[in-house]
Amino acid sequence: MSVLNNFEICNPADPDIIQSYPDVVYNGENYQVVWSDEKYGVYYATAGRVSPGGVVLDTGICISTGSGSYEYQPKIAFDGDRCFVVWPKDLGVQGRFINHNGQPEGLVLSVTTNGSGPVLAYGADNYLVTWFSGTYPTLNIKARLFSVSGVPLGSEITLTTDGDCNRWPDVIYDGCHFVVVWMKGANSPAAQYVWAQAISTAGSMIGGNFPVSANTSDQRWFPSVVSSDTNYFIVWGQSGANMNIMGNVDYGLVGIGEVKKITTPAGVYSGPTVMKQLPAHISDGKYRIFDVSGREMSTAFPQPGVYFVALDGGDVLKITIVR
Repeated sequence: MSVLNNFEICNPADPDIIQSYPDVVYNGENYQVVWSDEKYGVYYATAGRVSPGGVVLDTGICISTGSGSYEYQPKIAFDGDRCFVVWPKDLGVQGRFINHNGQPEGLVLSVTTNGSGPVLAYGADNYLVTWFSGTYPTLNIKARLFSVSGVPLGSEITLTTDGDCNRWPDVIYDGCHFVVVWMKGANSPAAQYVWAQAISTAGSMIGGNFPVSANTSDQRWFPSVVSSDTNYFIVWGQSGANMNIMGNVDYGLVGIGEVKKITTPAGVYSGPTVMKQLPAHISDGKYRIFDVSGREMSTAFPQPGVYFVALDGGDVLKITIVR
């Protein structure tokens, strides 16, 4: 086996000082790394740059206020100009921007005063920050849009209202909408499941929560999500006899990622005979029906809601069914 070219990004003089929980993005010039660093006395959010060739440009700049309680698990995203970093702090979530030189800009922002486990994604000119809040074992997934200047847009969105233990989210932007995944269920010996929710670029929920994993009695932890040109890939750790890595690729982007391809005007249709009301070139042609989570439906619309009719010719018609 060949020797890998590992290198240190941050190595404090004191060997007992710990750095942990790294996250990284590429900012168009360099890799921007963030982590939690103990060298400031307690663990604070820290950032450093590494060139594409592996040259360490910064060995660690504190990007928080550098005071108060610990700051674990910072997360970072890039908007094409600056990076936005979020981290948990004092039972809430804080954030700050970092420029191309790896320097913090502006003040430390308060994302929420009640939350933990924040993650974020950039898309459609805004960031969506997602976290969980509440008192264990009753925890809910929440989210809020922020502009690229750090201004909160709209109110906090509560994605879950079932009174269950919803936590440890992940979020992506698929080119058209945001999608959040999380684990549902209290600690062992209870089972945990993986669920998801689509969110529009305006910050509203699209449809309802939908299941990603099976509902067997296994424990499932720390889901992560990514999208391709065709579908989502959601992964998580799952324990039965032992801990395995599981995944799901059942949810396609038709109805989410391909809404931009609509060439037929959207319509609102009512009544139990929706197909008879659709334009002739749709109701008489070959089509497939998908709900907003990307799941393919039968040729019958099961309930009121928003659906997408994908035609063989490539058109996608967005329709709203009411009764």
